[in-house]
Amino acid sequence: MPLLCEQCRSPAHAQVAPNPDSALNTLDMNIHPFKTRPAIENAPWGRNNWPFPINGDKSNIAAIRLINDNAACADADQTLADRTSAWNENLLGRAAPLGRIPYIARWLGADKDTPIHITPDNADAHKAWYIVDADDGARIHRGLRPGVSIDALLKAPTEDDARTLLQPVEVKRGQCYYIAPGVPHAIGPGVVLAEIQSTTGHNIELPSDDSTTTALLESSGTQPDIAAFEKRTHVTSLFTTVTRLITSPTFYIERVRFMGELEQEIPYAELVCWLILEGTGSVQCAKQSPLPFAPGDCVILPANMKEPKLRTESDCVWLEITIPVESDLAAYPRPDAAYLQANEGTANHPIPLNISIDKKD
Repeated sequence: MPLLCEQCRSPAHAQVAPNPDSALNTLDMNIHPFKTRPAIENAPWGRNNWPFPINGDKSNIAAIRLINDNAACADADQTLADRTSAWNENLLGRAAPLGRIPYIARWLGADKDTPIHITPDNADAHKAWYIVDADDGARIHRGLRPGVSIDALLKAPTEDDARTLLQPVEVKRGQCYYIAPGVPHAIGPGVVLAEIQSTTGHNIELPSDDSTTTALLESSGTQPDIAAFEKRTHVTSLFTTVTRLITSPTFYIERVRFMGELEQEIPYAELVCWLILEGTGSVQCAKQSPLPFAPGDCVILPANMKEPKLRTESDCVWLEITIPVESDLAAYPRPDAAYLQANEGTANHPIPLNISIDKKD
């Protein structure tokens, strides 16, 4: 859990000590926070109006890709895959054995019903939708209506017929939904959302009469118990509020609210990605120019940064995506009660950002 210590629910207090034998201490590399360059995809069902600025043609924008191997780094003529390869542990931290960021991220928006998709449930392809904006009465579709089989969905005469077989869910801004492998899903009109999905697996568009697709999905369609994935935890203090939204084997998603006009260190020890929802601010490393952020931006904070700091210009809200790998933070001593009483909640000593990730069972 970022911002507050997961172990003691007190302000995070210690930066992970450097390991002199680790590749994370490469001194001749300019490891710094950076943004990815948004890539726009258009579709007939896309939106013309978005809750944050869009550069270029704004008509029928269906998706804005932020994180994938082909995403461009905004500060250089380099793909995210190339940067990951070059920075390796300095970017990925203890997720380096994976060789890549294990999820993709994008903004999605619809003014009409979108195509229906499904990921085969034999793939470890977890997905989550965070509702950024929604018209009154707007809906998504997740899973099948009671009594409907995946076979019926596959054989529906038209996409409209197939959509009537799905379970509608009315959505509101700020809600977050887990989409399990094997669960058909679609977005309805009037919705803008952030999609975070594992890089494993692939999406299939439905309905389909392809025999290979039918065989692949023959065991799909059973909605799992999603309570464990969507179980929320909520930690708050004077300057910040952190809400865990999604806990999956591939990624965690938390919504962070942070007060404006504050500056403080951000001693992260693992890869962290921010999808900015509200507010403006900047992040900066030693001897680097500040990296400004605003709504719609995707900010990537590498695992190994030198003296990184956050400054908020206004009240900020972002989605924070972390990788569920083990952390060393629990091994470090916590401050005593006198220290907490003297420093917590003062303007000169705001609560430090940090990351403390739950250990997997």
